[in-house]
Amino acid sequence: ATKQRSRSSEVVDLGGGDLTANSEISAAATLHRSRRLRSRRQRSCRRRRTRRSRRRRFAGNSGS
Repeated sequence: ATKQRSRSSEVVDLGGGDLTANSEISAAATLHRSRRLRSRRQRSCRRRRTRRSRRRRFAGNSGS
């Protein structure tokens, strides 16, 4: 029983670390992409549509 508990605790710790790391990485990626998109907006309006769809996907991922 002690072995199973230790294993489960390790898995939970790793999962929590992965979730926090992913959230931080996604936040950094959104910041970098938002900066790039701002400069691209002035160039063409076609990319604006793709940006909106991408933002919705990121929002859904971050929400979950």
